[in-house]
Amino acid sequence: MKKIIIVIVFVFAGLSTMNAQRIYHSFESRFVLPSDTPDNRKSGLAISYSPFFTISKDFRALKIAPSIGIYYISGGENLYKDDAFFTTIGGAVDFNLDKSQEISIGGHLGYSVITPEEFDGGLYYRPYIRWGWFMLSYGNVNLKQGNYATFQIGLIAMIDSY
Repeated sequence: MKKIIIVIVFVFAGLSTMNAQRIYHSFESRFVLPSDTPDNRKSGLAISYSPFFTISKDFRALKIAPSIGIYYISGGENLYKDDAFFTTIGGAVDFNLDKSQEISIGGHLGYSVITPEEFDGGLYYRPYIRWGWFMLSYGNVNLKQGNYATFQIGLIAMIDSY
């Protein structure tokens, strides 16, 4: 519970500093390929949203944001009974590698709550590389029972609201 409170404090601290800044709304949808899970899951889908904002008007290559996401990972043959759902909340950073803002690297860091109930939540991190609308990332949730490690391929839309 302490971890969730700490993450929420950081998210609200980030939101309170974003007034009068240029905002880039990031919508992501990804196909998830589990590479290492404690219960041998097969595939899944994920979506997330992050309202990125620039640190300063002079340096627009670096953006930070609060982040929220939902994962669905299929349990295989027993659909719905063995499925896993993750809810992630935390922060994100995005750094443009070129002036056209087409290529960037970044990552998400936060806390993840998971169902089924036999698992506890844990630390969530997901580094990524973005090229235009395409994204390649690696996500991991550290649990007491083991790690949920996934490779993810997806689409990302960065919409400028300035």
